[in-house]
Amino acid sequence: MRTNILLMNMEFDGGRENYRKHCQNVKQCTPFLKCNAVPRISQYIDNVNAICSATNYNYTPMSLKECDRRMFERNSRCVREWDPYPPFVADPVENARHQNKFCNEFFGKNGCLEQEMSEACGVEVWRSFRRNQLAMNRISRTCNLGF
Repeated sequence: MRTNILLMNMEFDGGRENYRKHCQNVKQCTPFLKCNAVPRISQYIDNVNAICSATNYNYTPMSLKECDRRMFERNSRCVREWDPYPPFVADPVENARHQNKFCNEFFGKNGCLEQEMSEACGVEVWRSFRRNQLAMNRISRTCNLGF
């Protein structure tokens, strides 16, 4: 892999498509790259794959803007109550409580976002969104989701 996929210009000369192709190459090469690798290198490779998964979220048949508009128009309780960015609270106990609630409702209360997004935007968009959120979580290590 000659081109640094993390520095590739996404706006010009087919950058997005080139980025997607490089990410596919990294994913295909991952078993070879991780073979006998020290844990730190293995983690770097996992991080690159997670970044690729997160940024490739834009490759869905419906734009994110359109899906967001549809979700907003539905005005569902699920979407209104979902808080993807819990507030930071200086008190460590209170902050831990907020973080725990966020992680327990990662995809909305009782996982309600799956149905909401699937109905409003299609199952493929939901699956892409889910992959994106999980990839972002792997990068940030915010929640231990167990999958």
